Amino acid sequence: MMNYILKYISTFCCRPPVVVVWMLFVLASCIGEKTFAPDEGDDRVTLELFTRMNEYALPEARAGSADSGVDTEPYVIVFKDNGSSSYIFEEVAKSYRVPGKNKTYVALKKQTALCKLLLFTNTQDNFYAKSGTVFTSYVFNEENLKTVLEGKTLEQACDILYTEPLPNPITDVPFTNPRKKLPLSLVYQPSTTGINDNTTIGTDTDKLQLGRAVAQIVVKNTATNFTLLAVSAVVNAPKRGVLHNLSTTAPPAMVSGDAVVNYKKTTGDIALATGNTTSSNPVYLYESETNNNTSLVIKGTYQSKTYYYKMDLLDNNKNEINILRNYRYTFNITEVNDVGHGSVEEAINAEAFNHIIKITLTIDNTDAYETTRFDNYYLSVSNSCYILYHATTTASSNLVALKLIVKNSGGETVTGNLSATGGITVSPSSLSVTPGSEQATNVTITIPANLTSGTVTIRYGNIYKEITVEKRTTAWSNGSTKAAKPSGDFNYYCVSGTATGAVDLLPSNGTARGDTQNITVDDGIILVKRTGTGVASFYLSTAMEPGSSSTGEDVSRRIKVELK
Repeated sequence: MMNYILKYISTFCCRPPVVVVWMLFVLASCIGEKTFAPDEGDDRVTLELFTRMNEYALPEARAGSADSGVDTEPYVIVFKDNGSSSYIFEEVAKSYRVPGKNKTYVALKKQTALCKLLLFTNTQDNFYAKSGTVFTSYVFNEENLKTVLEGKTLEQACDILYTEPLPNPITDVPFTNPRKKLPLSLVYQPSTTGINDNTTIGTDTDKLQLGRAVAQIVVKNTATNFTLLAVSAVVNAPKRGVLHNLSTTAPPAMVSGDAVVNYKKTTGDIALATGNTTSSNPVYLYESETNNNTSLVIKGTYQSKTYYYKMDLLDNNKNEINILRNYRYTFNITEVNDVGHGSVEEAINAEAFNHIIKITLTIDNTDAYETTRFDNYYLSVSNSCYILYHATTTASSNLVALKLIVKNSGGETVTGNLSATGGITVSPSSLSVTPGSEQATNVTITIPANLTSGTVTIRYGNIYKEITVEKRTTAWSNGSTKAAKPSGDFNYYCVSGTATGAVDLLPSNGTARGDTQNITVDDGIILVKRTGTGVASFYLSTAMEPGSSSTGEDVSRRIKVELK
């Protein structure tokens, strides 16, 4: 364009001065654009990134303490299908922010093969490449990423790219003030074949939500005979974490050697409690498998004296648990039955006291919710489709169709209502959220006899959300399998699923993996096998099939299915 303008000015130099001035102004504008736009050619395409940056913490309820300072220029790493079910590294590009336009772009090579994009933001100064048990440090930039990833598959990349290590001991909880920038990542597959002018990286209404590389731990107390004062220390916390984990159910394997560290001050506590909870001072951990033996040291008052209690990370059945990225774990102390230790050191060196303190665990992953925002308020739903399997035509009541979260950060009360079609009744029927408040509630419905389909409509301020409801009276017998795929019993391209009760989630080949209650697939197909006659439920997360010419919604959805 610049050459064309210069030629135009040369050819028409006899034009009135105002024309020349105007052309010079246009030329200056073009030159100005080049200060923030990368060089492009016929082989490259510039794409806008629609990602939740400043909004990524929505729903805010899961943050506890605001996770601030989000970088708005992610790295985008392209992996191209090599024709043998693997995606091989192709290029890495740093996106750029356009001044004054509040938009982010990235220039990528055009591709005709299917591609997957690995996005990183809130990057640390360095990344580490793992080879066996050896970690090599690299400055975090495009050149070094290319050096390390050349010839690697997406799976290999996610296996070798690690965060910076924590010192041992670390005298404060990482990722807290003054630098509360949690590393974020995402793997995204564009809905078009390859990378071209029609490729989108999210949309304005369905922004991609990057996930944190760490988990958040909150301790609260509801025991009447105990007062929670602090988390004094963390024992055997992971020293580092992978930049991105392709598994949603398993942390990376423990690396031998100095794999763990302790969070511990020389004097004082690492996370003080306020009002019997550390929600305003959470503990952040890299993903931790049970072999790490990660424990918390809790400080509190029992029988008018201060004691320290070592607490292993157990579920409600007293089993050790893996700690997974982007989840919030809330350990609620419900009862204390005996005295603890007199010092932090005594507690660290002793056995865990889970037999003395009774604890219930709540695991929150509301990042999977479908969230819509308008101005200073938002609405999140756990699922936008509810399907009931019940081999009878009788009415069904008190069904939890979804969980609803509404938040109001503005200066006026925001109201709304819930209504339904098809003879469905819904509760609650109204919403009213005062400034600075949040409401989380189960939406229950009653389905009339002979219902096949209906809707629940949620209106909250200017937000409108429609939930589809289906009832299927066909029997789903023990041992039979239904398919979640673009043309199956659930007609969706599915990427992941979670289940509870008498069903197994299987990949398209029908061979069970280690964890049949959680699954992530890359071919859009999840098989759901009935394993008994008891009550069961499962969620399916969906997306548009890559390369599809469908005119359907290019948004992710969550489907809840219940078997009664």
